[in-house]
This record gives sequence, C-alpha cells and structure tokens, in this order.
Amino acid sequence: MRNRVNSIEPHAPLAGIEQGGWRLVYTDKPNSFSAAAEKLNDRINLFYSLGFRIKKDGELDDVIPGSPAYQAGLGPGMKLIAVDGRRWTPERLHDAIRTARNSQQAIELIVENKQFFKTYSIPYHDGEKNPHLERLQGQPDLLSDILRPRAQKATAGEAF
Repeated sequence: MRNRVNSIEPHAPLAGIEQGGWRLVYTDKPNSFSAAAEKLNDRINLFYSLGFRIKKDGELDDVIPGSPAYQAGLGPGMKLIAVDGRRWTPERLHDAIRTARNSQQAIELIVENKQFFKTYSIPYHDGEKNPHLERLQGQPDLLSDILRPRAQKATAGEAF
C-alpha cells in the first residue's frame, strides 16, 4: 500500500486491465472518445505523441512535462502560428506528425509567446499515437463483465 501511494511511476498501473482480459495499445487512429471530445471541446489532443493539447485558435492549453514538446521548450499559453513553414491548421499539424515518421527532419513550429515569435524544433518521429483497449485472446473478459450491469441500467433509462 505504501509503495502504491508514495511512489511515482512512469506509467499507469495496467495490471488490473490486463487481468481483466484487455491491454492498452497505441495506434494512429483516434479512439471514439477522443474524437468526440475534440469536437465537443474544440481542442486537439496530442498528449500521446508531441505531448500537448491545443485549442482550435492555436493556443497551447496544456503541455505534458517531459514530452517532446516540453523538451523543445513549449509551454501552456503559447500560440501556434505555423507548422513546417506554413500557417497552422489542425490538418497540417496531423500531417506533419505523420510525415515526420518517415523522415529525419524535425517538426518545426513557429510559436508566439506574448509579443515574441520563435521557431521550435521537435525531433519526434513516432507518428500519431492514440490509446485503445485491445482484447487479450485466451483470457476471460472480466472487464466487460464488470461494465455490463452499468450498460444494461443505462439502456433501461436508469442513472448510474
């Protein structure tokens, strides 16, 4: 108990999910929850790749400490102006991450911080990453069994 409460681990404890018959994987496809959250919140979540979340107006609203963006010097409150020399758009940013996967070239971001403009190079080449749960074959699906009563109540109109 003391170890779980007082220690800092680099990754989330996944043993319970894995014992429940699932594992966490990352793919280049967004999961349905992230896609819906991006539309609803008008933010693009790149936490699992570059390490930041950005508003539709280009403002970085969060940067993960230790992430590629953080190591390059980016921080919350800065505003993205351009990606690889061209005006930023969400599509252009996603394209730059995909293109960098097959390149030695760093992703170049022109960013405004208060009244100052600066180019930041992010040497990131792992492509887009989005978390998904994947079924482990040959193990009982305990996670679905745990969630099933809640799903049945929700479809019956009961709050949970």
